[in-house]
Amino acid sequence: MNSNPQNETQVELLSVEETAKFLKTTPKTLYIYLCDSGKNGGLKRNRIPSDIYIKLGRKTLFIKNKLIAWIQKGAPMAQKEGE
Repeated sequence: MNSNPQNETQVELLSVEETAKFLKTTPKTLYIYLCDSGKNGGLKRNRIPSDIYIKLGRKTLFIKNKLIAWIQKGAPMAQKEGE
């Protein structure tokens, strides 16, 4: 059996620009759904679930397999944490 454990644990990360292209949207729209601040008509802001992306300093990277799984579930948005 030619199983390579490195390939099984390999994770593909996408930049905001790559993710926007993948989702057929704009980077600005993604940043809106990542942001804690801003106006939402007095309601809690809906967000992309935090397990789909990681923050490295100021850079945001999306985990492709988790992004695809989230889309297949109907892309449910999470409420702003802490509220």
